[in-house]
Amino acid sequence: MKATLRFDLPEEEYEHQAALDGVSSKMIISEIWEKVFRPNRKGPYGNAILDTEEANDVIEELIKIYNELMVDYRE
Repeated sequence: MKATLRFDLPEEEYEHQAALDGVSSKMIISEIWEKVFRPNRKGPYGNAILDTEEANDVIEELIKIYNELMVDYRE
């Protein structure tokens, strides 16, 4: 099985570049999750870099937004 993406260049240059950068973007988001969100969550991870209630609230809101966007973009 093969998949082929075709773009009309230069008109679809943005879409072409987005397709090429997709894996890098996904890896960057994964790194942010592992280095910022996950360690700063309340719970079993316990290595909070940002150890204030306000920071915890911000992290929880960012995690909520992240999860919502992941659902939206997978549909």
